[in-house]
Amino acid sequence: MTIGTGTSFFTRKTSGAAFNVEDQGFSTGDRYFVDSGATNAANVTNGGSNPDAPFLTVAFAITQATAGQGDIIYVMPGHAESSTTINAEIWDISKAGISIIGLGEGDLRPTFTLGQAGVTCVIGAAGCMIKNLRFVGDIVSLVAMLEVEAAADGCVIEDCFFTDSAAQDALIMISVAADADRLVIQRNQFVGIVGLEATDCILFAGNTDATVIRDNLFAGDWKTSGAIGATAAKCNGMVILRNIVSNADGAAGLSIKMKTDNTGIVAYNAFTGTSANTEPVTGEDAMHIVENYMADVAAKTGIISATVTVW
Repeated sequence: MTIGTGTSFFTRKTSGAAFNVEDQGFSTGDRYFVDSGATNAANVTNGGSNPDAPFLTVAFAITQATAGQGDIIYVMPGHAESSTTINAEIWDISKAGISIIGLGEGDLRPTFTLGQAGVTCVIGAAGCMIKNLRFVGDIVSLVAMLEVEAAADGCVIEDCFFTDSAAQDALIMISVAADADRLVIQRNQFVGIVGLEATDCILFAGNTDATVIRDNLFAGDWKTSGAIGATAAKCNGMVILRNIVSNADGAAGLSIKMKTDNTGIVAYNAFTGTSANTEPVTGEDAMHIVENYMADVAAKTGIISATVTVW
């Protein structure tokens, strides 16, 4: 008996008589496309299901998605959105299980420019992912570029780029609400302007359990906690792994700041500060510390910090 070899690819007819060939091994949910530069782009119901007739905005695409079925929103290269209203949300992922995936490399990645006071982007539901998006702060003392709400358990933020424009700095790049657990923040790049008023790159407003922060690059000037601040409440099982941090702040000089009863592991990171004779990591008293290289000034080779275990 001959047994055929199957694949996970599936053909689906979409509105407008187009056919999509989709990898159901990745997700069986619906696919949507967003492209602000497309001639036929429009925010219309039953649209957006192929790249030749995409939606105009991510926010509208979210309204068309269905919670809990693994829908994917692809955002095309060169797509751009900016804020026009004070305290507005450019988008809010308010439905569980949605993935927003940006296409393109470098500055062609989909870009969200936050240029009004209080404007932000929001992850507000569980099991969501954002990938390969570009966030640009474009107003003095922007409160936060991206907000992760308490309901956003298990969300993933990966391969994104966060930066400021000219002399406009965000106080916080990612703000995480209390009780948002099991987050994964990985392979992102955070670049802040030196000499301005930024306080923290990633700030946890309360407890978080089993959150992983790994393989990120931080380069900026953060005056309070540095790259990662988690001091408001006890965080259990936090993993901080293989990150590179360069903080130009010469006062506190911190790379990360933990609450002294946080648990978890801090391993294989490179932490640097610019406050001489100041260890750039503080509050890690109850965490396991494994082979982190630290330097307190430029032009010096980092050393392994923390007290060595004696068997």
